[in-house]
Amino acid sequence: MTAFVVNPVYANWSHEHNQTEPMCIVTYDGNKIVVYSDTVPDYKGTTVRKIKWTLIKERITDAVFRGDKLVSVNLQDDRIKPIWIELRGVDAENAIPLLFKTTVDLTRDLANIDAHRSTVNDAIVETLGHDRMLNRHKSPSTWTKSNAKRIIQDAIEDTLTIYDLWEFGATKGFIRLRSRVTGEVEEVQVNWNQEGEI
Repeated sequence: MTAFVVNPVYANWSHEHNQTEPMCIVTYDGNKIVVYSDTVPDYKGTTVRKIKWTLIKERITDAVFRGDKLVSVNLQDDRIKPIWIELRGVDAENAIPLLFKTTVDLTRDLANIDAHRSTVNDAIVETLGHDRMLNRHKSPSTWTKSNAKRIIQDAIEDTLTIYDLWEFGATKGFIRLRSRVTGEVEEVQVNWNQEGEI
């Protein structure tokens, strides 16, 4: 089982209200990183393409049909969710429950773990031993229009970290989280390696 990470990155964390398009989208399949950006034409030998949702949809579709898990911090993102609705051929209300077998939505999964209510960064810190590169308390202050390459750098590193977290959970069957009740770090079971079906 392999994963295909899709990571849309918004310069403003409140994108659902005042920013409809991401600054960049980074995809990673365990081997190749592809960056989609209308701002930065190239970045350190990494493949950079213009943001075209038809192309991104094709890559997501290809990944799903070859059996990859689609992994993201938030599959409810306004631009990714419609791709799934079309793939499934069902209405929005019924689409999301059917996606669980082929997707890993980290925000959703962590929110459903009793007694933890953890964030993706919490899981990365306790499982991998370091902070997430894209931290909502730090990133906006370092991002300006003049440093778009910094956004891409952070987004790439964040995408690789998301993949590492998925791979840890898929391989070992658990991740580590600190309980909000006891304060202890606990091993929490995850089912991220189950075969999907489309």
